[in-house]
Amino acid sequence: MKKILLIDDQDWEFEILESAVTLSGQIENMQCRYASNPDEALALLEEIKENLPDYIFLDVNLGGIYSGTDLLTKLKNTNPYSDIPVIMYTTEDFSMRPEFWQKSGANYFLTKPTLTELKLVLKFLSAPEEVETEKEAMQKLLIQLV
Repeated sequence: MKKILLIDDQDWEFEILESAVTLSGQIENMQCRYASNPDEALALLEEIKENLPDYIFLDVNLGGIYSGTDLLTKLKNTNPYSDIPVIMYTTEDFSMRPEFWQKSGANYFLTKPTLTELKLVLKFLSAPEEVETEKEAMQKLLIQLV
């Protein structure tokens, strides 16, 4: 079972992820947890440190003192969280700023995904045996999105 932690300050984003998991047909293969701010996320990660998530979806623009990029930096510099793949997302279009996301430490960036895009991402995350590499998974994902 794949475990996902979604960190977003908008509750409705949690509902979109749940809908995408359900619609992707992967509900029995995924466990989703949610945190609405960086402090809550870090507390949850500490609480479940023996059973960490396989992936973290992280909003770039979290409200409050810490941004999503601040939290990403902390995660990537803290064991045992540094090896968890982080998929960052935002309403901003990062396709024109590849240098930003390449240097950020994120494994992948999405512009706030539509339900269809999120469903495809979840499908690939839940069935890694269907692809040989993460790069191949992302290439297949991008082909399906276009």
